[in-house]
Amino acid sequence: MKQEISQDDKTAELLLQHPALLDPLMSLGVRPGVGDETLMQSCLHTRLHIDALTSLLNVWVGNNVEEKKICGIQAYNILPFVDFMQAMLNDVYSRLLLTTRHTGRLLASIKPEDTENLPIMPFLASLGAQVENMLKQETEITYKNWLNTYDIYCSKQAKNVITIQDAEAEPMTQVADTLDDLASIFVRHIPQQYDGTMYAAVFQLMTSLRETMAGLTRVRTKIMLPMVKQMEKEIAKRK
Repeated sequence: MKQEISQDDKTAELLLQHPALLDPLMSLGVRPGVGDETLMQSCLHTRLHIDALTSLLNVWVGNNVEEKKICGIQAYNILPFVDFMQAMLNDVYSRLLLTTRHTGRLLASIKPEDTENLPIMPFLASLGAQVENMLKQETEITYKNWLNTYDIYCSKQAKNVITIQDAEAEPMTQVADTLDDLASIFVRHIPQQYDGTMYAAVFQLMTSLRETMAGLTRVRTKIMLPMVKQMEKEIAKRK
């Protein structure tokens, strides 16, 4: 397990140790170039409580966070988490479009007869459709259900809520699996007569997408679902 991220960690040093945290930190409103500012100080620029911020960052890098702590942070507002998830998913879609463009340029630099049997572009097209479906399901169904549950929880009323199902994460898992397959094809079967600079750019984009999807899946599974399920339990006690 990596060293636990705490509120006293300096944000700049944290980014040097975990470069993959740059995108989530910026999505949360924490900007680089903060000198010796700690996470606690950086958190003042966000809508997240420090416990919520450190929990999210620890989960993003793969550290374990006690479910008891996760279930307690819903009182600090679920809205920033939902905004964060949506912003990161939109970023995934934008980077996927960029990956598709760069991959097309890379393949165009190789002899057509060497690439005609490679399924990379069809894989990218399939991946694009999966990401669009995931975005639609998350924003139009899942996030609305989460926010509805949060509104009922805050209202102190006893109402029926739509029970959260772990299976709702299936589209995210499918995207992550397709990214793994795509990266495997890319590193194993691209002909050697390629533009090295373009190859490196495409591979870095694919790697970044895989890391982001892994982080989002962990946040969804280990933070969002436990928080919402805890609210459902509290609402059920009111009946």
